[in-house]
Amino acid sequence: MSRPVVRYHGAANAQTQALTFTVPGRPEGWKRTTSVNGRRLTPKTMRAYKATVAQYAAWAMSQQRFALVSRPARVGVVLDVFTDTPGADADNYAKIVCDALNEVAYDDDKQVDDLHINVVRGVRPKTKARLDVRVWAL
Repeated sequence: MSRPVVRYHGAANAQTQALTFTVPGRPEGWKRTTSVNGRRLTPKTMRAYKATVAQYAAWAMSQQRFALVSRPARVGVVLDVFTDTPGADADNYAKIVCDALNEVAYDDDKQVDDLHINVVRGVRPKTKARLDVRVWAL
């Protein structure tokens, strides 16, 4: 995998350090899992994208010296999704990213109390499909 691209979007406010990173390529949304004999099976593409988001987040955390936000601290997350296909619902993008950041940027996604999702569909070739993420302690 190539080195992650980290874009600095600025902190959430002047008092708070924010983790910011970009995951290049077409964003994946959460998809319904299937069950076999009571066991849930997660699609490979979804598992792979979740791992990719976690890897980019971990790399950005090391570069930006952002420490894991431990409980009981609350967390804010902003997602800017740029996709060249109709793609998933906004909440499905949030689900996969928030799950990917569990035990990476924060202890548990139950800490996320402030969530903003911006989805731009049908991006032009000049605007690359990507996912921009910003995380901070509230």
